[in-house]
Amino acid sequence: RVHDVHAIEEDVRDIGIIPNAGGGQNVTTDFQSVQSISNHAVVAEQWPAIGIETWIAIRSARLIDYELIPMYGAWFTFAGASTGVLNKLLASDVAGQLYNGLGLDAPVYWREPLIDAPHNLFMNPNALWSLAARQPNSSPPLLHGLVFTADAPAGGSPAQQIDIRYPATRVIWSYDAARSVYVRSQDGLPHLDANTQQPVTAANVIVIYADHWDTDIVESEWQGTVFYSTEIQLWFEGEAVLFRDGQRYPAQWIRPTRYDLIALRTPDGQFLPLKPGNTWYQIVRLPEQMDGQQWVRWQ
Repeated sequence: RVHDVHAIEEDVRDIGIIPNAGGGQNVTTDFQSVQSISNHAVVAEQWPAIGIETWIAIRSARLIDYELIPMYGAWFTFAGASTGVLNKLLASDVAGQLYNGLGLDAPVYWREPLIDAPHNLFMNPNALWSLAARQPNSSPPLLHGLVFTADAPAGGSPAQQIDIRYPATRVIWSYDAARSVYVRSQDGLPHLDANTQQPVTAANVIVIYADHWDTDIVESEWQGTVFYSTEIQLWFEGEAVLFRDGQRYPAQWIRPTRYDLIALRTPDGQFLPLKPGNTWYQIVRLPEQMDGQQWVRWQ
């Protein structure tokens, strides 16, 4: 499952926009391309609660959005949610930043008739910004905590490939030295931007290890199996790995308060700079929570 944020720290500071966080999905092997994914400055990917790895267009909210929205001060576009998740969001401090596609029509949301439902709900950013600018929550957020440098920091070790195995999806990032980016494939096939038909790339790939716990919130039922919402504990601190410029850097992620971005520090507590460009956060379970069918490897 993917959550995208259309602005990073420099964007907000320089041109005064507000990030848009959106829930999106992609059914493996059915969709290997995603509209405009290359234009997203920050993407956070995690294993969903419903048992399949999915992403395309606008889809439903998950518990992790309760953490991502305040983190970026974002407007949140989504297509409904389970009762428990929706009630939690509506009762929270981000209730005024929610734009539910099941309650808004064109020009903000529309369904593409040539794509099968429910994977065909899309959002018009310009229409959203026009609508949201009239709301009390329209001031750009003050984002801070990330550091960027063009030159790779010292202390890295070579990492030409990143291999991430979720329960039902395998993601490979391969380093392209000529362009100084990692190129993504999924389940053995190139991962393409549907608008350009070019492979998805990232200047930074960050693996975030976080505690995962099942809650009592029912997400869905399928053939007699009940799937519960997963709480991903993206607060305080944990282990991380930064991949940039073909190098691997062990790190600690920190998020002291609900309104802080996830920031990276070196093992001795210094700022760990990202490469200017887009960033993919690969959120995975703690190593002790992974079974033999899940892993994070590099070479």
